[in-house]
Amino acid sequence: MRESLRVLMIEDLEDDVVLVARALRASGFDPDIERIDTAEAMTSALGDPGWDIIIADYSLPRFSGLAALQLYQDSGIDIPFIIVSGNIGEEVAVQAMRAGAHDYVMKNNLPRLGAAVRRELHEAKVRQARREAEEENVKLYEETRRQASRLAALLEIGSDISATLDLPTVLERIATHARTLLNADDSDVYLLDPDGSTLRAIVSQGDFAEQTRAAPLQLGEGIVGSVAQSGVPEVIHDAGQDPRGVQVPGTPLESHALMCAPLVSRGQLMGVMALNRRGARGGFEQADLDFLITLARQAAVAIENARMYAAEKQRAKELRRALDQQRELDRLKDAFIQNVSHELRTPVTIIYGYADLFARGELGELRADQQQPMAIIARRAAVLSDMVSDLTIILQAQMREFRGSEVDLGQMVHIALGDFELAREEAGLTLTANVEQDLPVLTGDPDHLHRMLDNLVDNAIKFTPSGGSVEVRVGRDGDRLVLEVVDTGIGIPADQLDRVFERFYQVDGSTTRRYGGTGLGLALVWEIVLAHGGTVKLESKVDEGSTFRVILPVNG
Repeated sequence: MRESLRVLMIEDLEDDVVLVARALRASGFDPDIERIDTAEAMTSALGDPGWDIIIADYSLPRFSGLAALQLYQDSGIDIPFIIVSGNIGEEVAVQAMRAGAHDYVMKNNLPRLGAAVRRELHEAKVRQARREAEEENVKLYEETRRQASRLAALLEIGSDISATLDLPTVLERIATHARTLLNADDSDVYLLDPDGSTLRAIVSQGDFAEQTRAAPLQLGEGIVGSVAQSGVPEVIHDAGQDPRGVQVPGTPLESHALMCAPLVSRGQLMGVMALNRRGARGGFEQADLDFLITLARQAAVAIENARMYAAEKQRAKELRRALDQQRELDRLKDAFIQNVSHELRTPVTIIYGYADLFARGELGELRADQQQPMAIIARRAAVLSDMVSDLTIILQAQMREFRGSEVDLGQMVHIALGDFELAREEAGLTLTANVEQDLPVLTGDPDHLHRMLDNLVDNAIKFTPSGGSVEVRVGRDGDRLVLEVVDTGIGIPADQLDRVFERFYQVDGSTTRRYGGTGLGLALVWEIVLAHGGTVKLESKVDEGSTFRVILPVNG
């Protein structure tokens, strides 16, 4: 049975829609495709929450795929967005991915579309599940915090009966107060079972306490059960003569006065308080009943608070378990990245090596139509190799796995700038070093620190237009060395300064970027600096440039 798929397609040619539908059917989908080719139509269509996926032609006469991506991003929805094109180049593809597309497919390779759609639908479900889990954790945390704050306030203003949230202790104290102040022989507190029909004496004080605790009552049974059922407090002057009276086994038949008040909180019955006077003590008066009602109200609040406290303890336990699970997921994620990096390093190196040999013609002359594809393979293998290397270094830095040796940071800067001379010429920039004399050496990993410096300089050159400048400064500030990489490049918006050091994060997909990237370079800088006990600060203004400031302690 085919999987139904509702598709919003930005396309001007009906023939291409037919080809896309055919490719999706070949992958097991039953597509319902709506074709549009204007911004107005897309704006209207995005108001419909029922789309499963958006497929956009990169280049249309009236409405481009990038324009559609912008409308998609502005809408804030999370629907997989795939670019298709007949002539999309590598730089354009990278640009589309940075602009928010989830994947791109060439029109001459439409059989790949079904797999791409299925993968992105799965990723969308994963993202939704993650959002829901995070929202649930936030709700649980906020509810726990709110209830804990409430319980803390109650403890601060509590009286004797609220000095503890241990329910038996609270009820015992209330029963003692009632028995003493109302001059009663017996003081009992009945609680309603979760079944809603059985009353049990949780606390019983007096000569017949054991018998009372051993004799549960049904709701409506006897005077106590009747008061619980009606919710109306009562004073009985001679309970022995009352037709509702139920003799508790083992108790005498003598005449006695009985007073009962229901325990009610927020309209919910929790139980009954009952007091007995026997013989010469006489009966209860209305004032006695009023006082018992007050105690019953306090008892009901105490019971509710104790139950809430127990519930919040359980919820707090669940929250701790959820946080522990999240920490374990983070640990597994890092372990997964580490394992993948380890397993990929050798095959990627081999692939890159052979691809480079083919591209340079050392394994035989390539035909003209083979040269560009092989060059692309070699280039992309190099990118993948760099990504694996970056991930490995990040994980090593996280675990502080580096070799300590003396590092002359000033000399490292001069060497690094020499390495970038060709890149500087191609970019049309000035690249200068300003290094103070007689700087102390650092204790650190020279390979990692060199990689950190290379990434900062490469980042500065990459985002500085022709005619601009990049300056690398090294100076001393007390017992610290300060490395600054200053450029006159395109700058970074203020609302994104805190995110540039995240793994795989890239500021935008604008055409001002002349080179691709994986989004790991600055994350690598962050981890290496942190591993060496240092800090990284960033100052930037759009269209004016950026300053990355690395502060490293001088060790030894």
